[in-house]
Amino acid sequence: MSSYLTPLTNASCAPLLVEPQRGEQAYDRSDPFMAFDQTLIDDASIACREHAMVLFINRDTGCILLEVPNALGWKLHFGIELAPEDDGATAVAAAVAASGVAAPGPPRPTGVMLFTFRDAPDPPMRVRVYEVAVDAPQSVGLFYAPAEVPYDKMWADDRVWLPHVLDKPYDFSGHFVFGGPPGGSSKLVAHNFRGARDRGLSFWE
Repeated sequence: MSSYLTPLTNASCAPLLVEPQRGEQAYDRSDPFMAFDQTLIDDASIACREHAMVLFINRDTGCILLEVPNALGWKLHFGIELAPEDDGATAVAAAVAASGVAAPGPPRPTGVMLFTFRDAPDPPMRVRVYEVAVDAPQSVGLFYAPAEVPYDKMWADDRVWLPHVLDKPYDFSGHFVFGGPPGGSSKLVAHNFRGARDRGLSFWE
C-alpha cells in the first residue's frame, strides 16, 4: 500500500489516489473515472448522481439522530437528492426545516464522499455530508449512542468515517469502491479516506 504522499489542494477534498489505502483490490481503469489523473472527488467533471446526507448530532451527548423520514427512503441516514445547480447548504436547510427535526442552527459542511460500483451499471454517486446540531428530545427519529449505531444495517463505509465524526467535529473526504450495485449488501473492496481536525491533517483506516 502507498502512503498519502499526494498533498491536499483542498482541505475538504482528497484526491483520488492510484492505490487505495485499505481494501483487497486496487483502483484500476475499469472504474468509471480516471483514478490516475489525481482528480479531486468533488470535481464537477466526474459525472455523478449528487446527494446530500445530514447528520443530526447532539454534541452534548455524542448521540446521533437516525431514522428520520426522508424523500429518498433511506432507512437510517437522512438524505436528499441534489440537482447540479443546487447550493447544497441551502437545499439541506430547506429539507431539515421540512423534516420535523428541531434544529436551532444551520447545517455545517463536514465531508464529501464519492462512491463507485464495479460490475454494476450504476453511475458514481457523490454525497456531500452536513452536520446539524440538535437537542433531545425530538418528535421524529431515534437517538443512538455511538456504541449503539447499527453499523450492521448500514453501508460498509459508515464504519470507516462515522465514528470519527461522532467523536468530535471532523472534516473529511473519501472515495469508496463497492464490488456491486448500491445497497447495504455490496462489499466495500477499496477505499481511501482522510480528514482534518483541529487544523491538523489525520489519516484513518
